[in-house]
Amino acid sequence: MKAKKIDDNQLPLYEILVDENDETGMKLISLVDTPAIGVKGMMFSEEKQSQLYFKTEDEKQIIVGPALIPDIKIKRKDEDGNEYYVTFSAGTIEKMVQKFNKVGSNRRINIDHSNRMADGFIMEDWIIEDPTYDKSKKYGFELPVGTYMIKVKIEDKDFWMNEVKGEGKFGFSIEGLLDQKLISLSQTEETMDELIDNLTLTELC
Repeated sequence: MKAKKIDDNQLPLYEILVDENDETGMKLISLVDTPAIGVKGMMFSEEKQSQLYFKTEDEKQIIVGPALIPDIKIKRKDEDGNEYYVTFSAGTIEKMVQKFNKVGSNRRINIDHSNRMADGFIMEDWIIEDPTYDKSKKYGFELPVGTYMIKVKIEDKDFWMNEVKGEGKFGFSIEGLLDQKLISLSQTEETMDELIDNLTLTELC
């Protein structure tokens, strides 16, 4: 029997949750070539290559971009291949960033959600509070209030040349342990027993 294809609009939608008093939250930032949020960062180098969103400046090996954008739907797939969407509210993003900075893990960066760590660190991070005057405008971004922005310094010249510039790894993705609640479910063949209660997030890229 041929499996019935489910329209994207009929997939369940979950809201990601974070509790200030447990282990849920963001643990790591990963450099990827295709971020789930669909918006890559901007790299700052001495070369001008507009197709990769470079800017012409002194060689800095810096990447600036969004890691989380509120209220967008991100498609995920569980271990059994069932697809669904998750979304982050602005309030949840704020809680995640506060916990991330508080516990001191906010300087750790890996590559493609692997055990390979990048030779770099988060120079600065912030949440957009004003759509007109936020510093993200300086970098050419048009993003909503509540977006989590990151500025990363890459110290390894070879990694910068080969993977950031060569392979396009200048998108940000998060890792962590996150809870979720069902906020929307289409009246299709799915049942509550087929849905996930909790999301242990090893990657959200």
